[in-house]
Amino acid sequence: PGKLAAQLNIDIKEAKDLQKKYFDTFPKIKKLMDNLVKEMKDTKIARSPLDGRFIDFSGLDWDNGGLVAHAMNQTKNLPFQGAGASTTKKALILIDKEIKARKLDAKIVNCVHDKSLLCLNPINCWKLLLGYEYLNGDNLINRDNQQLL
Repeated sequence: PGKLAAQLNIDIKEAKDLQKKYFDTFPKIKKLMDNLVKEMKDTKIARSPLDGRFIDFSGLDWDNGGLVAHAMNQTKNLPFQGAGASTTKKALILIDKEIKARKLDAKIVNCVHDKSLLCLNPINCWKLLLGYEYLNGDNLINRDNQQLL
């Protein structure tokens, strides 16, 4: 609740009340997080049930309460952050396959968190995102010979 209080500029009691309301509204999320923390304490490994990602805590100083609390927070966040990362990775793989399949003059340049940078000419952008195949004069034509521009 301390981090939540600081981020929302509220006191700790209000933050605790917000957390309680949230988990009262979504009890399955609370149960999932509790189960993930229990498994992490038992096995010393935090796992994301969504995508198989894991964090190995076997080298953690279990006598250091601050480190243990941080590990518990990481364990609770892992499924949600990991799913976002896995979704982004899957999207980039699909985009790369599409670029190669259509032989577009394009490439993935960089990706940081959920931001991706692609380098391509504007016509290829339309082709890639909208499924349009070729430029006929000033007209962009799709696979069914329908004109877009």
